[in-house]
Order: sequence, then C-alpha cells, then structure tokens
Amino acid sequence: MSEKFLITGANGQHGGTGAHLVNRLLENGSAVRIFVRRETDATRAFAERGAEVALGDLLDQRTVAAALDGITQAYFTFSADLNIIAGAANWAQAMRSAGHPVRTVMMSMPPAVPDSPSPYGRASWLAEQVMQWSGIDLQIVRIMAMFQENLEMEHGETLVRSDVMRNAFGTAPQAWMSGADAADVIYTALLHPEKFEKPLAKVSGTEQISHPDIAAQLAELLDRPVRYEQIDPTTWHDELTKLHHPAMTPLMTQHLPAFAAQKAAHDPRPNDNSEFERLTGAKARPMADFLRQLAAEIAAHDSTTQAS
Repeated sequence: MSEKFLITGANGQHGGTGAHLVNRLLENGSAVRIFVRRETDATRAFAERGAEVALGDLLDQRTVAAALDGITQAYFTFSADLNIIAGAANWAQAMRSAGHPVRTVMMSMPPAVPDSPSPYGRASWLAEQVMQWSGIDLQIVRIMAMFQENLEMEHGETLVRSDVMRNAFGTAPQAWMSGADAADVIYTALLHPEKFEKPLAKVSGTEQISHPDIAAQLAELLDRPVRYEQIDPTTWHDELTKLHHPAMTPLMTQHLPAFAAQKAAHDPRPNDNSEFERLTGAKARPMADFLRQLAAEIAAHDSTTQAS
C-alpha cells in the first residue's frame, strides 16, 4: 500500500501545525486526507490542491474509522479541551478496528505530565497513556518549548493597549519554537520514524530567550518603550480572562498560569538548540522574524486607530 496521510487540526488556531503539515505533505506530492469538523475556506483551498476532505469528529470513533480507508499514517492533535482523553480513546479504537496497519504520530507539550498543576496538562498526559495502552503503532513527539505564536495570543492585546507584557513565567530564558517548525518536526516523524525514540521523543526548542529580552526587541522594532512585568499566576489568570483572543478559552486562561507555575517549580530540561536542524535538515525560524511580524501588526493597528 502506498503512503497516504490522515491529518487532523487543519483548521486549528494554536500554532497552525495541522495546516502547515498539510502544506508540506502536498508540496512533497503525498496523498493527503484532512479530518475536520467543518469545511472552511482553508479546507476548500487544500481540496483544490488535491487533498481529500473527511468531515467528522474526534469524539465519534465512527467518523474516524470511516476516514481511515487507505490511510497508512496519521497525525493526531486536539484542541485545548479536557475532552482530549475521550478523543484519544475514540482515535485508538478506530485505529484498532481499521483492518490494516495505521501508524499514529501525536504531538505533545511540556505540561503533559501526571502531576501538572494544569488540568489540561494532566488530561493531555492521560490521553497519551490511553493511546499507549491501546497498543496501536504510536509515536508521541513532545515539543519541549513554547510556540512563538503564544506571544500574540497572550500579549498582543496588551502590547497594543499599553506597551506591556505581563505574565508569570519570570525573567529566566525560556525555550521557544515556531508552530511551523513544530509541524516540520512532525513531518519528519511521519517520513523518517527511525530518527525518533519510541514511544515518546522529547524535542528541544530552537532557541532560548527571556521575556524581558523579547520586550527589549519589540521596543527597538516599535521605537518606543515596551516593558516586561512579572506577576503571580493568580493575577495573570485574572488578566487573561479579560482578553478577547479567540483561542483564550476559560481552559486556556487556567492552563497558562498553571504551566508557568510548573516551569518555576521544576529545573528546566537542558535545551539543545541544534536538535531541530539535526532532525529536519532545515534552519529554524528565528524568534527575531516572528517579532518583526508581530511589531508590524501592532504598528498597523496603531495606524488604523489613529486614522479613525
């Protein structure tokens, strides 16, 4: 059977890993089927490029099973929701009943540990356990970094309003990776499974930068003062609940401060900034490029506001 990939998350917001992965596979000439709950302009654009579109729900294993016809490998990702455990169980059952071998690559995150103070972190860890208990052919890839795109979600609104970044992560350097680079790691895991330790491979971020340094870079790009302020997790939670970003759900406003507390309570894992290049053979997308894009968006918002 020739390779055919089933990709979830093509309509996702956080990091855009699913959409980037579909792009990479289509550019490679691979046969791709995307699994989404609804059609969108993005899914229609993928269909015009040759991708098949399967409508379904990860909480309904019948629809997952129906999408597996002819599939050899699949990418599992789930929105920030405690239903990830049920989603993993439905996925595993569909894989077990497929009638032919299907390999799953699952993206994970640092808070996915059994003692995480984040309920979503604990649920994500349990979803991984469910997948492993099921006995399916599974590769978990845990990206040991925060996505660069988190900065816009967490701080874009306050940077526009008051030139400030406030969170509970503190002043120490943090590991970062772009969502597109995370998708490239998954792409490599699909095409080159021999490069990854099974069942769980931890992949380092591509660079380490502190929030104060990020604020300083934005200040230079915007040519005005931008400051970072460390606050306690409870205060940050209260402030996150007031943001209007579509990805800032009640669960996410709970998860982020808890994750910050988790990082502060544990010694950080040594980061290997060169691991991404060794795995993928490509240069990582630097934070500096993302910050230029973010600064341009802030400046454009400023111009629009002044014009009105």
